[in-house]
Amino acid sequence: MKKPFALLAATAAFAAVLAVGAMAAKPVKAQGSKPKSSGNAPAPEFTLKDLDGKTVALKDVYAKKVVIIDFWATWCGPCRGTMPLLQKYWEKNKAKVEILSINEQEGDARVRAFAEQAGYKFRILLDLDGSVQAAYRVYGIPTLFVIDRAGEVRYKHVGYRPDLDTHLEEVIKPLL
Repeated sequence: MKKPFALLAATAAFAAVLAVGAMAAKPVKAQGSKPKSSGNAPAPEFTLKDLDGKTVALKDVYAKKVVIIDFWATWCGPCRGTMPLLQKYWEKNKAKVEILSINEQEGDARVRAFAEQAGYKFRILLDLDGSVQAAYRVYGIPTLFVIDRAGEVRYKHVGYRPDLDTHLEEVIKPLL
């Protein structure tokens, strides 16, 4: 009697995960390249410190470039797969796109050692209390957002995507 119930519960849980995953990747239709309202939700504003101790405010970054925000942690396997793809994309597009890679509630020393060992050069910010993660309603990592130059969320993706670097080209090109 326990086996059918366990199988039913596992199937329901799997279906729920699939449903959430299907809803997570939501490209939003771009409307021109000028920073104007697209009817999308405004990105929650935040100010965090980077690994060099410098204060970074989102509003100062999207005023100049399209922003990719990536929520992650060093212990997260899918995050470890996503970050090299972000590095590859950033190296090709850093003149027009900024990456704010937000680490979730880990200490400076651990994050710094991880980033240095991997050779990541994009900005890594520390969300030590999880307040930015909460503001963006991040419930799984990695979670990636694209913010246009008007400060609006134009794309969200949860989870690992092996073609992320090339997919970002498609998502961001209309926003430049």
